[in-house]
Amino acid sequence: LVDCGTHGWVQWIDQAEAASPEAVADYFSRAGGLACIVHVLGGTDLHSENLIAGPDGPVLVDTEMLLRPLVGLPADEAGGIDEQGVAAPVQSCLATGLVRLVLVDTTGRAFDVGGLQPAQQRTAVVGRRRWRNLRRDDLSFEVDQSVAPVLANDVRFHGRVQPPGEHADEICAGFAEMYRFLAVHRSDLASAAGPLVGLDEACTRVLFRPSDKYAALQFVLAAPAYQRSGVERSLGIETLVRGFSRSLQRPLLWPLLADERRSLERFDIPRLTVPARSRTLETS
Repeated sequence: LVDCGTHGWVQWIDQAEAASPEAVADYFSRAGGLACIVHVLGGTDLHSENLIAGPDGPVLVDTEMLLRPLVGLPADEAGGIDEQGVAAPVQSCLATGLVRLVLVDTTGRAFDVGGLQPAQQRTAVVGRRRWRNLRRDDLSFEVDQSVAPVLANDVRFHGRVQPPGEHADEICAGFAEMYRFLAVHRSDLASAAGPLVGLDEACTRVLFRPSDKYAALQFVLAAPAYQRSGVERSLGIETLVRGFSRSLQRPLLWPLLADERRSLERFDIPRLTVPARSRTLETS
């Protein structure tokens, strides 16, 4: 990474095929170590689009959600509740999304978008128009909701994708080895001259809703029906309120809806950040 102040440069990483079975085992061992590091650094949202299977191991290409704040929500707005009626923050190493991140598509089918998981076909929230019979009188289109991502995060050997489930032992061993290393060098890592110095000045993104939900809503709002009338467009944006429909009182996160609306009206994706040393959200 080269920081030029107003802009920067990052090294280009190409996906590389493993040269041997030993290289595959080493890759997943390194992946386990990486899972440990991002867990310690409070990382999340490390899905399959944010990782490249490089020649020397897995490489993260989007780390904007490291150092996430561990803050609980009131009991009526979260699932796991502690003795004080506050949801305990998710602290499992699986919360990073690097090993597994199971979602459900519009048909109710579960699919895994974890950083180490090969891309899976699924159904999109909003279908795309596929035009047929171009330059002909019977021009038409059909809505296609199928999604077949082509990503660079899977490991291949002799052209065959290596499922991480077949290398669970290597992943666990790499995680354990990295955990022991960090435990032994804990005082050095946390010292004033350690590698973590300066991270308290960083900002991390807080994901209020998945970005693809915003993108899907922007796609819908671009339809003529929502362009003709400001009232209709406003009602379309109001669908974001559905998540609070069960709350009997004003939700704690209610003020964020105003920022979402402002961003969407600017044809932008809402972005919330919080300084690593703070618990105060900064809106876009």
